[in-house]
Amino acid sequence: MEIGITLNNELVFNKEIFIKKEKRNINCLAGEILKNKRLTRCTVFLITGLNITKDVLADTSDAFVKLDKAGWIFLGIVQKLGFWVCLIGCLLEILFAVFKEGKGKSALLPITLKWIGLFLAFYLLPEIFILIRDLFS
Repeated sequence: MEIGITLNNELVFNKEIFIKKEKRNINCLAGEILKNKRLTRCTVFLITGLNITKDVLADTSDAFVKLDKAGWIFLGIVQKLGFWVCLIGCLLEILFAVFKEGKGKSALLPITLKWIGLFLAFYLLPEIFILIRDLFS
C-alpha cells in the first residue's frame, strides 16, 4: 500500500485498494491532520521515514565484528590496569598487616589469596562468558 503527501498537501494513496467510503474517511482525516501544523509535520516525517526505509536491508555482521574488536581492546586495557592495581594493592596490604598491625606470617596467605582471586576474576570471567555463549550457540 502506498500513501504519500503531495507538495500542495493532498493525501495520495493507491486507488485500487480503497473503496469510495474509505476514500472519504481518509480525506476527512487528512483534512483534520492538515489543519494542525504539528500533526502535519509528524505525518510528513512518518510517511517519509516509512517510504525511505521501505527497501533498506542492514548488514550487522560488520558492526558486531568492530564492536567485538573494540571490546577486546577495552578488556585488555582493564586487565593490564587490574594487574598493577592488584599487585600494588596486595603489596601495600601485606606491608600494613605486617608492620602496622603486627600480624606477621599468618596474614600473608589470606591477603595474597584475596588479591590473587580478585586478579583471577579479570581473566576467568571473560572465559566463562565465552564458554556460556558457545554452549548456547
